[in-house]
Amino acid sequence: MIFEEKLIFFPTKWPNGRWHLLERPIFGESALNYSITEEWFTTSDGVRLHGWYGSISSSEIKDSNTRFLNTVVLWCHGNAGNITDRYEQFVSMMEIPVNVFIFDYRGYGRSEGNPIEKGMYLDVAAAWDLLQDRYSYQPESIIVYGVSLGGVGAINLAATKDVAGLIIQSSFTSIRDMASLQIPFIPPFLIRTQMDSLSKIPDLKCPKLFIHGTADEIIPFKQGRRLFEAAKEPKDFYAVENGTHNETVLTGSAECLSVVKGFIRSCIGAIDEMKTSIEN
Repeated sequence: MIFEEKLIFFPTKWPNGRWHLLERPIFGESALNYSITEEWFTTSDGVRLHGWYGSISSSEIKDSNTRFLNTVVLWCHGNAGNITDRYEQFVSMMEIPVNVFIFDYRGYGRSEGNPIEKGMYLDVAAAWDLLQDRYSYQPESIIVYGVSLGGVGAINLAATKDVAGLIIQSSFTSIRDMASLQIPFIPPFLIRTQMDSLSKIPDLKCPKLFIHGTADEIIPFKQGRRLFEAAKEPKDFYAVENGTHNETVLTGSAECLSVVKGFIRSCIGAIDEMKTSIEN
């Protein structure tokens, strides 16, 4: 119980990490004109956090994709490293094209504090508030993307906010379910951390996309399926054949990115249809 958080969170603190990438950025294949801005913001309990806001130049976007300029993906990353470890995926996401905000939880990267379950929920909520207050995004323009541990924070946010859409990649049902696999000799009642996504997912009304690798060696594929099966419509599931936990996106690569793009487009389309209906 004393070392519980150290068994869940594996942060890489600044200055460790690939922070030089902002000075010598690696551009994506499409060579879109995008910019990355460093952001500092504060949680409701006073912890200062750090993140990157990636935006696409409007001059690069064709008329059919202009709606993407007004949409942002709020990215909640996994339990290890920091945002610099997600740089290539971060750029690939912008090439959909869509704006992206990725941040480090407390205790990760340049963010202050120490990681705990409750703190992670406050961190995600603060990132949500930043996108509305600083960048003027409306809730119907914010799609939340949670990877692995980040899926827990993303689902918790979607349970309290009207998100435009929810993407859950390689995530788990609850910490107790994971503990029964990783450390079966520890009695469940000794585990204080809950991270119970399975109990929250049935109440979510937003569109949902679940992505999971069939060869995930850390979080079993069946846990991703259980989350999907517990969710209400609208929902979809994309299985990345032979995708392991940390290579799901790389294994699925172009096709996986296409699925994500299609999901974002469908979320935008649903909101536009609703607005048109209300106006008429």
